Amino acid sequence: MTTIHALTLAFGVVGFPAFLLSKRKSSTQQQHSGNSNWLEQLRLDRNPYQSLRFLAITTPPYKYNGIQVDSVYGIVIDYPVKNGTGTLASYITGECSLYMSNGSGIINGEKHESVRKAAMDLVDLASRNMHTAIPTTRYPSATNEFVRFYILTNQGVRTSWFRISDLNRNEECHTLFAEANKVIRTMQLTTVLN
Repeated sequence: MTTIHALTLAFGVVGFPAFLLSKRKSSTQQQHSGNSNWLEQLRLDRNPYQSLRFLAITTPPYKYNGIQVDSVYGIVIDYPVKNGTGTLASYITGECSLYMSNGSGIINGEKHESVRKAAMDLVDLASRNMHTAIPTTRYPSATNEFVRFYILTNQGVRTSWFRISDLNRNEECHTLFAEANKVIRTMQLTTVLN
């Protein structure tokens, strides 16, 4: 194949779809022609936080085939951060990810032994400290004042929450929150060091 044929093929494969996309208008743009271009809108819609958070909370227990799951197989913790929310997801296998509402985060923390162990310890602690957690099928995110725990069990999701200002008054939540912070610190250290 000659260089000219290769360039023509490349422009055809890449250029034609790009041309079509450049002519496409979203329904919002059709209604409001003064809005910025559709590509900018697409970039704004690309924050995966809500989808990842929902998947973390709704991960079914059968995902862990071969692992003995007595009751608790994971915990998801939402906590307030400056200008948003952070979500830590930890599972019985040591899988662990940190999602931030601004779109950043750390995934696959379990690749590091120290993170895997810390995540497994957090899930174990959650299984021993879920006395005040109530069953739920709704998953509101944390606000500026509250930390929310979602404990994933074979019988469904259980939740508890507390005000940041009440951190020292609720020993069960304080213990879980402190252990979650250990996981987050471990993830951050391994990310920085590697």
